[in-house]
Amino acid sequence: MVDGFVAICNEIQKTMTDKPSSGAVVALPSIGDPAVLADILMYSGRDALSVMMTEDGDPNDYAKIVFGVASIFMGNTDSLELPAGWDPQKAGAALRPVLAEVLDEMPEEDRETFADDESLLALAVMTCFQEAASIAEAWAETNGVDDVETLLKGVLQDDLFAAHFRTWAEMILGIAPEDTFEEEAK
Repeated sequence: MVDGFVAICNEIQKTMTDKPSSGAVVALPSIGDPAVLADILMYSGRDALSVMMTEDGDPNDYAKIVFGVASIFMGNTDSLELPAGWDPQKAGAALRPVLAEVLDEMPEEDRETFADDESLLALAVMTCFQEAASIAEAWAETNGVDDVETLLKGVLQDDLFAAHFRTWAEMILGIAPEDTFEEEAK
C-alpha cells in the first residue's frame, strides 16, 4: 500500500549507496526543499488514496502512511535530511492557524489528540491527503473514470493534483506564497 513512498525511499537509498562516478559528494535530499517534500507527499498520498478508495482498504494502513510521513518531520529517517534549524514544535505551531477550521470541526476527543503543536504535522499530512481525495474524486468525475487504479495513475499526471502537494509542502515548511512568487520572479 505504501509502494510509492517505499519506491522513493528505495531510490534514495540506492542513490546513497551507489559510488559516485564523478567523485562528487552525494548529499541526502532535504525535506527543506519543497520539491522533495511535495514528491514525498504526492506519492505517499497516492498510496493513502489507494487505501481510502478501495473497499478492502485497511484504516490501519492509512494511519501507517500518515504517521510514517509525519515521522520524517521528527527526524525518523536515514534517507532524508531535515532543514537546518528544523523544530517540529515550531513547525506545528505555525500550522495551527492553517488547520484551525479542521480542528474546530473535530469532536472534542479527536481535538485533544492534536493538542500539542508537534502532532499538528500529522494532522497536516492527514488533511493534505483528505483534500487530495476530493481532488481525485473530482478528477474521476470529470474524466469519467470509475476504476481506482486508472484514477490513481491519471491523477498523478494532473497539474492541479501536483500543485496541491506543492502547496502543502510549502505550508508545512512555513514558506509563504509571496515568498514563492518572489523566488520565481528572480
